[in-house]
Amino acid sequence: MEITKRLRIRESSIGRLILIAVGTMVAAGCDRSQTAALPESVEVASADDAASDQSLLDQVEGYKSKADEMFQSHDHGSGGDHSHDQMANELDAIGAKLLKIGTLVEKDVDASFHALATMLAVSSSIPDRRKALDLLLQHHVDHPELADQMNEHPEAFGLSPGAYPEEKTFEFLNAIADQTNLEAVRGVAALNIGRSYIAGQEALHVLSSDPDIEFPPEYQTLIDSIKASKDQFALPIIKDHYARVAEKYADVPLGDSTVGKIAAAEYKSRGPTLVARFRTSVGSVAPEIEGPDLDGTTFKLSDYRGKVVMLDFWGHW
Repeated sequence: MEITKRLRIRESSIGRLILIAVGTMVAAGCDRSQTAALPESVEVASADDAASDQSLLDQVEGYKSKADEMFQSHDHGSGGDHSHDQMANELDAIGAKLLKIGTLVEKDVDASFHALATMLAVSSSIPDRRKALDLLLQHHVDHPELADQMNEHPEAFGLSPGAYPEEKTFEFLNAIADQTNLEAVRGVAALNIGRSYIAGQEALHVLSSDPDIEFPPEYQTLIDSIKASKDQFALPIIKDHYARVAEKYADVPLGDSTVGKIAAAEYKSRGPTLVARFRTSVGSVAPEIEGPDLDGTTFKLSDYRGKVVMLDFWGHW
């Protein structure tokens, strides 16, 4: 059973921001030596951990199904007394077990890859997610399913659920693009840069529309990072980036399409919304409005430039 694309919402206003993240950010440069060896903090599973009547891949599928059932029961309101935090804690426990399977590369490399990809889709534990990203970099940059996984679940492949613009996420995607031999993986990494730009715009929109929104302390560094990087989310940059991805990876297959076609279609779908949002953001020039007043006289909003104007949108039937 496939885990659907969603993010868990903790019981706080950060959920409003978490929900809108759909991508990753890549910054320039990456020290490959940082991911060259298995981190000492990763506990490698022992032979006893692998002992089971089920294959490792079957175990991964079992954990995946369990997590998906939890998501579905939560979505349908049948989660009983489970709070958001209780559910997240249980998913983190599943993620820890998947992380252990992820260390068993020599025993079953495919199970290791799927365990780590599933772990990133269900766990919100930052320390465990950091270990999973390091293991993917060390062992799976050329896995044949990596490009599809990164494309279908871009929100999973980052330090925080949502793959927000954080240093570790930058390092991960830069290193993936640098180390892989697969053009599709490079293409998806580039595509996810554009997705992260859009995610940044959407995050800034939430933050500007409700300046009094409160976040848990552990998210403040992330929020500050998004605010400080706002110049990277400028609309011309987003448009130019998607155009370059569409051109450079026009013929690189991905699923039943190509990276280039996916990039072009994605910007065509989401670009107009970004433009409209930018034009109506606080401090920007309001779009022109023209029409007849109650006496039938045509007027334009720009006729009142420099004056305080209150707009009342109403209708009657």
